[in-house]
Amino acid sequence: MSEAPPVVSAICAWFNRSEVLDETLDSLLGQREAPPFEVIVVNDGSRDPKVREILDARAAQDPRLKAIHQANAGFVHAIRAAADAAQGRYLAVMGAGDVSHPLRFARQAAALDADPGLLAAGCWYEDRAPDGAGGWRTVAAHRNAAPAGPADLHVRNPYAHGEVMMRREAYQAVGGYRTFFKNSQDADLWLRLIERGRLGQVEEALYERRIFADGISGDVDKMLRQSFYSSMAIAMSKTRLKGEEDLVDRYGEEARWMRPRTTRSARRFLIAAAVHRHRGDIARSDQMLGLCARENPLYAVGVAGLRLALAAPKATGLPALGMTVLRKVSPAVNRFIAAGG
Repeated sequence: MSEAPPVVSAICAWFNRSEVLDETLDSLLGQREAPPFEVIVVNDGSRDPKVREILDARAAQDPRLKAIHQANAGFVHAIRAAADAAQGRYLAVMGAGDVSHPLRFARQAAALDADPGLLAAGCWYEDRAPDGAGGWRTVAAHRNAAPAGPADLHVRNPYAHGEVMMRREAYQAVGGYRTFFKNSQDADLWLRLIERGRLGQVEEALYERRIFADGISGDVDKMLRQSFYSSMAIAMSKTRLKGEEDLVDRYGEEARWMRPRTTRSARRFLIAAAVHRHRGDIARSDQMLGLCARENPLYAVGVAGLRLALAAPKATGLPALGMTVLRKVSPAVNRFIAAGG
């Protein structure tokens, strides 16, 4: 008897990190109570030969796993390749090194089955960082509500990306991930999806996002780049909602020079300033503060005060106060410090 065709296709782009590959695969292949599923992992030209070895060995053992090896092309091209190879009705994204809880597929597929107007569903998730003893510790628990509409997504993104399951038909209808977005390709996709239907949330913790020092969630400089692309995605959404042509569609790669300066990006520069100051890179921290002031003039006065406080003698207590202010700007500061990024 032939196996039933997959209903869910888990898609994952992988680069190096062979030491956590088995754990991620175990979490996907160990899904319980789920409809038939397949797992597609694209090895995006990993320099670590163990990635290919592990994927090929595991694929030979379990026909549900499909390994695709390609020359390094970057995350967006790799995840697009995984989605293109998918056969399931639903696409379950998966972050490299992350862990899906055993009932993730079952819960999300059930939510999409029950509501035809729902184009995608996330879930609650936790951020976990290395504990220094070979394990992982929880550093944040995210219990986010589903976005109410495009305007809601303009101010908050409730999804980490890797925990989302979406309808493959809807993904294809909006053109999938756009290669213009080297970062924030997920935010751009959610915005284009929510213009066509609703995005939901399974209110159950079903996913662990692992914080790696070399990943976006752990590297503050990559976070900055992500913020710039996120600003562009939001600007393009607002453009489309006004009935105007998307600049990315119109100008392609040249649209990057048209990124708006935003309060969001100004806050990201403050976060970077705090992290670099914590690491003892004073020059880089000062540079980030200067960029923050230039990004949004409303921040200029506050930045000037912070610079004076941070430059004061330690005995005054002002540098410590300045750092306290910086760390209170966003809980994300503590996340990057915990990850060593």
